[in-house]
Amino acid sequence: MVDLVIALRDVSVSFDRNRVLHNVNLKMQKGETTCLLGTSGCGKTTTLRVIAGLQKFESGSVNIFGKEILPQTPEKFIVPLRKRLGVVFQNGALFDSMTVEQNIGFPLQYCKGVTNEEQVKEAVLEILQHVELNKDVSNMYPGELSGGMRKRVAIARALVHEPEVLLLDEPTTGLDPVTARHIDALIYELTHKFKVAALVVTHDLVSALGIGDSLVLMESGKIVWKGSKEAWISSRNRSVRFFASGLVSIGEANVP
Repeated sequence: MVDLVIALRDVSVSFDRNRVLHNVNLKMQKGETTCLLGTSGCGKTTTLRVIAGLQKFESGSVNIFGKEILPQTPEKFIVPLRKRLGVVFQNGALFDSMTVEQNIGFPLQYCKGVTNEEQVKEAVLEILQHVELNKDVSNMYPGELSGGMRKRVAIARALVHEPEVLLLDEPTTGLDPVTARHIDALIYELTHKFKVAALVVTHDLVSALGIGDSLVLMESGKIVWKGSKEAWISSRNRSVRFFASGLVSIGEANVP
């Protein structure tokens, strides 16, 4: 039986009295990759940040690893759950003043309490192999890396502490088409190898169809469709067809 690891129930978020998420319901299963699709500003990243415990919500609940998080839940109860997640931010969020080894090693220290330098180095070199980067990269700084290499380092950092859930925000943004497809293939391979539940936020339908087990479509802060890749391809849903054709459905709003 497939295990449920994340469940958002009727989650709503507002910024300055502007409702940006409307009663969002979303489930993530162990070992499955969910791709959250939508145009820029539809609420995808806000949804990811709610799951990551980085965004407060005003109503609803988030069940993560069997623990229920409510709007009033204190931060001290959320932090231990957050340490069981791996997050790849849209801009990579690498520390420019730190080497690749230091960047990747940071979650080992913060999430797992690993302080032995040899253990950290060994883990870093191992995860670099998984993301297909040479060990020499460990001594480089983010500013010395190409865009594709920075994405790989960000993915390595998110996976090095062996999280149970992997969250990726627009992992192929800013990359040329060839590099983007290489990153897609890497994500597909690693999510299956590490057997994590993954949420990939993207506006790239090609990526979603390549790496997702299930697809979810957002519009103006609301989930308007969810289902399998096969169901997407055969769907006659108006929002699905608009998005697939590159058009914006009527009523689409610019939501953070």
